[in-house]
Amino acid sequence: MSSTTNTSTQHTSTIGAIGAPSRRNTELALLAFAVVIPVFAYANVGLAMNGQIPAGLAAYGIGLGVMALGGHLVVRKFAPFADPLMLPLATLLNGLGLVAIWRLDQSERLQLRSEYFEASPRPWRCTCSAAGPGGP
Repeated sequence: MSSTTNTSTQHTSTIGAIGAPSRRNTELALLAFAVVIPVFAYANVGLAMNGQIPAGLAAYGIGLGVMALGGHLVVRKFAPFADPLMLPLATLLNGLGLVAIWRLDQSERLQLRSEYFEASPRPWRCTCSAAGPGGP
């Protein structure tokens, strides 16, 4: 038998640590939708209530967008691996909540009920006194 020598080259591969992906671009895309949806809801409420688009639509959209972008930049800098759904969901819920409050504020039935305005401080006094240091 002939002697064979093992002249095979050593094939090694180095596997480095793969970091968790940063989902900031996903968050930014979701934030765009989270701003656009309440702006359309605001326009929809204005059209339903008055038959015209509200005058403050652009200011509402720009304000909500600037706050969302500011939050996104803070998260991008200080928490790059945070959940990409939290900020868009918070933005969406806040935007829709503001639209709901505005809708209720425009209600003619609520504005005509004078007894509502006379009775409204009473629950606030109870709430504040219960939450205060002395209790009720």
